[in-house]
Amino acid sequence: MEATTHHLVDAVQSAIQVASGLAIAYAFSVVGAILILLIGYVIAGLAERSVFAGLGRIRGVDQTLRIFLSKVLRYAILILVGVTVLAQFGVQTASIIATLGAAHFGNGAGDRPVRDAAQDLGRALCDGAQQPALEHRGDQLLAQSETPRRMRDPYHL
Repeated sequence: MEATTHHLVDAVQSAIQVASGLAIAYAFSVVGAILILLIGYVIAGLAERSVFAGLGRIRGVDQTLRIFLSKVLRYAILILVGVTVLAQFGVQTASIIATLGAAHFGNGAGDRPVRDAAQDLGRALCDGAQQPALEHRGDQLLAQSETPRRMRDPYHL
């Protein structure tokens, strides 16, 4: 009976040593992950506020577009922070990044080429900031002063 108790105590002591070794090994990973999350969260918030304020200084940028673009940037940063935290724990992140890339191109390129989407975004950002000197209406080329307001500003109702 004494031999069994001795083996049980040895087994418990070795289990405690293994557990404490694992706790020490992963403690640095956990602390690093928490720091990455906190810093990433703060940076995402700062980036969101600065993009929102920066777009607010551009004349003609719609409030909805400002909110949308600032939120997209915030969540893109948070996704990158999440992937970085997973990498901190040793998770292979290549497949996660490939999936995110495929989702991005599948969502944006399904209806029209990415180039057209980027041009539309550029036009929306610059709407009101820079208007072309000449505009087309059907077959006619009109000077900007001749173009009715509803044609110059498609977002104006």
